[in-house]
Formats: sequence, structure tokens, C-alpha cells
Amino acid sequence: PELFVKPHDYSIYHPNLIFENNIQGVRTVGIYHYVKQIALLRAVGHIRFAYVKLDVLKITMHKEDNTVKLRWRIRGISGLKVMFLFWKFKVWNMKETLGSQDTWYDGFSTFHVGNDGKIFKHVVDKVVPESNSTVTANPQIGSGKLALMFALTMTPRSVSDFNADFFTTIREEIVNNHINLSSHWQDLFPIDRLF
Repeated sequence: PELFVKPHDYSIYHPNLIFENNIQGVRTVGIYHYVKQIALLRAVGHIRFAYVKLDVLKITMHKEDNTVKLRWRIRGISGLKVMFLFWKFKVWNMKETLGSQDTWYDGFSTFHVGNDGKIFKHVVDKVVPESNSTVTANPQIGSGKLALMFALTMTPRSVSDFNADFFTTIREEIVNNHINLSSHWQDLFPIDRLF
């Protein structure tokens, strides 16, 4: 969890460590190349984010195949967000700030442990973030939603153009499937205002 804060302990790895990074499509052999990959990750994390943190979401040990599986998340706040929204950040409560303003990347690591107790293979895979929302395949768009869509894309010349008669006309055209955009072309796309 302190990958971006403290030096990493490489004594737990075998000297001929196999590192398979399936996120970037890179496979290296040897502790030297692994150290370079971790150093690159740390450097990119600190360059890209003003505040960066590694969260361990879940760890499981599987004795049947001598592996340890780890689900992790890299969270950070970009430097631009800190620069332009500095008044929203509370240094004394970074957990709350991270929860509302952060960018994150999920991943899944599998560590293969040898008989000597050292990790001889590390496989990294990307994890798609979980979503609580469901997506419908063929949403039915009602006439009210279409009327709202046309009304929101319209650029009126004045506030008085927003009257009930105009919206009623659009709704009636949509309901009757006689959508005639040419009659509202100037209201939808005021070309004379663009130039």
C-alpha cells in the first residue's frame, strides 16, 4: 500500500523473477528489469498526479497453486485539479477529498510463490471498474424526451421565445411523426449568430 511513499522491499523476489504486465503487454525476466518497471510506475504516478496512493482492495491466498492474488487500485488527484480547484481540497481530510475528486485505475496481481518462499512470477491484469448502473439494449424514447431534447438544443433569440406554444408545436410534430425541422431550422441553428 505504500508503493508511492516508501522504498519497495525486493528481497521477497527471486533473482530470475518473471514479470508479465498484461496491461502494457510487457514481459520481463530478472529482478533488475522488475525494479525498473516499478521505478517507472512510481515516477509516472508522481508526475501525473499531485497526490497518488495505492489501495489494496482484497488479498487472497491459494495454497493449491501457491499463489497470492491481490486486487488493487491506484488513486490520484491530477495537478491541474489541485491548481484550479485548490479551495476544495482539505489537506487535513484527504480521504474525503480523494473520494470526491480522484481518478483511479484498478488492477489485479497474481504472485506465484516458490518452495523457497520467494516470488518467482508476478502477473498483472487490468480490472474493469464495477458499475452499479444497468444498461438497456433498446431504450424506448418517449415523445416527451424527444421534445425536451429538441428544446435543449435550441438557441432562442430571447427569453420570450420560450413559450408554451412553441413546445406544444414541437411535441405535436413528434407525436404525430411529422417532424419538420425546416420550420424550426433558424431556431435550432441560428446561422446569423455564428458569424
